[in-house]
Amino acid sequence: YVNGAEALPYGNGSISAPYSMIGPAIGAAESGDTVHVAAATYVENINFNDKNIVVIGADRETTIIDGNQAGSVVTFENGEDATAVLSGFTIQNGFGGSGESDIGGGINWYGNATLDDLIIQNNVGGGQMGLGGGGGITAKGSGHLKNSLFRDNTGASDAADLFLLSQSPPTVDSCLFLSYMTIQSRYTGTYCNINNCTMIG
Repeated sequence: YVNGAEALPYGNGSISAPYSMIGPAIGAAESGDTVHVAAATYVENINFNDKNIVVIGADRETTIIDGNQAGSVVTFENGEDATAVLSGFTIQNGFGGSGESDIGGGINWYGNATLDDLIIQNNVGGGQMGLGGGGGITAKGSGHLKNSLFRDNTGASDAADLFLLSQSPPTVDSCLFLSYMTIQSRYTGTYCNINNCTMIG
């Protein structure tokens, strides 16, 4: 359990002694575990570290992970499968870095993890003009993105929200995109499966 309102030096993840940051809770978790996160703003950058765990925020409007422009807010590094889940958060203020980088500002999503019930906003993708990753998410794999809202993301490649890197298509269901340039791919033949999404820009 994580509660940012209780900065206990001896937190162990229990209800009575929660972690105050999400990263240490992920570090202590093993595949198959669930990490519950109380409503608060967590200024950090988290990495699932190839663990198939579920990380659930109390409410996506009030449970916020703020990357502080220090890198991607959330990273999946290609070892996670569909049982790795991120749900119930606002993901904001991420930065994918400079140079010829395909790194997503909000989420660097390599692999097959599940993203659900998120607000992805105010992130900047990495790279140079025409060569960069998406501000919201850079995707490489066949994961599932659903029930999420994208707004006010920017990317060096003009892919404001979702940038696709592989021919293994992700599935995108029931999402709202509020950007003029919503989804872009790097390579010919790259695509995603889109169902019941709204794009306004």
